[in-house]
Amino acid sequence: SPAITSVFTRGEFLDSMPWYFLIISIITLGLHPRHGVRLATLFGLNSGLNEAAKLACHMPRPYWVSETVRVFSSHSSFGFPSGAAMSGAVLYGYIAVQVRRCPVVITCLILLLATSLVRIFCGIHFLLDILGGWILGFLLLAVFLLAAPKAEDYAGRLSRPARLALFAVISAIPI
Repeated sequence: SPAITSVFTRGEFLDSMPWYFLIISIITLGLHPRHGVRLATLFGLNSGLNEAAKLACHMPRPYWVSETVRVFSSHSSFGFPSGAAMSGAVLYGYIAVQVRRCPVVITCLILLLATSLVRIFCGIHFLLDILGGWILGFLLLAVFLLAAPKAEDYAGRLSRPARLALFAVISAIPI
C-alpha cells in the first residue's frame, strides 16, 4: 500500500550517519562522555569490520538478483552482512547493556527491528544479510565489552608519550 511504503521508505533515516552521529553526540555531550567515546570507537570498528566482511563475502543485494524487486535506494557495496543491522546491533546493544532499564532496552530493540525491517522492505537486503549483520554486530559488541576495560587500564598505566605513541600506531593501522 502507498501508506506503508511511505512509512518504510522514510524509515531509512534510521540507518544514516546523521542519525548515528546525533545519538553518539547526545551521549557524549549530554549524558556521559566516557560512554560516548567508547561508542564512537565501537562504531568505527563496526564500520571497518562491516566493509571487510562485505568484501570477503561478495554477496549480492536483492535488486541485483531480480529485476522484480522494487528498490527505493541503491547501494554500490555488497549486501552481506547488513551494515544497518550491524550498526544497530552495536549502537542499540551498547546503549541497552549500559543503561539496563526496561523502557530503554525495549526502545533499543524496537529501533533495531525497525531499521532491519526497513532494509528488507526497501529491497536493499535479504533476511540472511540482516541475520548475519546482527550476529557479527553482537559478537563485536561482546568482544568490545570484554576488551575495553582492560585496554583502558593498560593505556592508563602508560606514560603520556607512550600513550600518544600507542594511539598513533593504532590510528595508522587502517592506513
